[in-house]
Amino acid sequence: MPIVHLVARARPRKLNLIESGLAARIWKCSRNAFPDALASTVMPTHAHLMSEEEDPDEARVRFAHALGCAVRGQGQHTWEPLPPPDVLRGITQIRNNLGYVSVNPCRWGLTSDPVEWLWCTHRDVIGAASDPWVTPERLARVLSEPIAGFEERYHRFVSTDRSVSERGTPLPRLMRPGSGGYPRIGIEDIQLAVASVTRGNIEDIRRRGPARQLFLAASQELGWTSLDVLAAACGVHRRSATLSSPDPGDAIDAVLLCVSDERLLRHARQQLKSPAKAPSPIRRSSSTRPLWD
Repeated sequence: MPIVHLVARARPRKLNLIESGLAARIWKCSRNAFPDALASTVMPTHAHLMSEEEDPDEARVRFAHALGCAVRGQGQHTWEPLPPPDVLRGITQIRNNLGYVSVNPCRWGLTSDPVEWLWCTHRDVIGAASDPWVTPERLARVLSEPIAGFEERYHRFVSTDRSVSERGTPLPRLMRPGSGGYPRIGIEDIQLAVASVTRGNIEDIRRRGPARQLFLAASQELGWTSLDVLAAACGVHRRSATLSSPDPGDAIDAVLLCVSDERLLRHARQQLKSPAKAPSPIRRSSSTRPLWD
C-alpha cells in the first residue's frame, strides 16, 4: 500500500497553529481522519502527516476536510491549498521522511531535542503518551524491522539529525518508585506530566474523567497517599479524591516516564501552563524539506 506524506500550511499571518488550543483540535481531527497514521507533527505554521493510503488523492481531500473542521470558527481561508501528497517509495525514503517529521521542530529551532515537542508522534513511539496514536509496532512493520529494541534504534536515528546532535540524544528511561536514586516527585510535576501524556490541560484533573483518574493513580504510585493533598490538587472534596475506575495500566508508565526525564516536561511546561502563547523560535533552518538523501 502506498505511503504518503501530506503537508498543510496556514496562510501567512493567519494563525499560530499551536496557540489557544488549536493544536489539540488539529491533532484530534487529524487522528480521527487517519487513525492508523505513521507520523504527525503540528508546527506554528504548518502540519505534517504520513499514512498508508490506497488512494493518495482521497487522502489529501480527507486531510483538508479534517483541517477545515479543526479551525472551524477561525475565519475563512485559514489554509493554503493543499499540495499533492508525496508518494514515498522504498524503505530509505520512508525512513527519512519519518525522521524529518520528528525533527521538524528542531530544524525550526523550536526545541533542541525531538522528545520535547508535545505535538509530535515521536513521543507516542517512545512511550510518552497515555493513548498513543502511533505505536512502535506499526513503524517496525512498515520499516521491516524487528520490534525488539526498535524504540532505541528509531530514536537514535531521529536524534542524530544535524539539527539535534551528531551523537544523538539518550532515549528517555522510565524510573520506577523505589529504584536507586529515584527523586521525590512534586504534585505540580505529576499534574504537568498527566497533562502532557494526555495532550490536555492541567485543569483537566479538576474535572471528573480519565485525566483525574490518571493523576490520582500516578500520584499514589509515586507515594502521595494523603487524600487531603490529592483533593486540594484536584480542587475537590477528599471523598472525590479516590480511584473509581480500573487501573490506568500503561498510561501510568507514560506519566512515570515523563517525570523521569525533564526533557519530556520542558516544553510542556510552557505550552500547557500558557496555552495562549507559543514558544518563541530560537532559529529556523534554511531547509524545510528532507536532507537525508
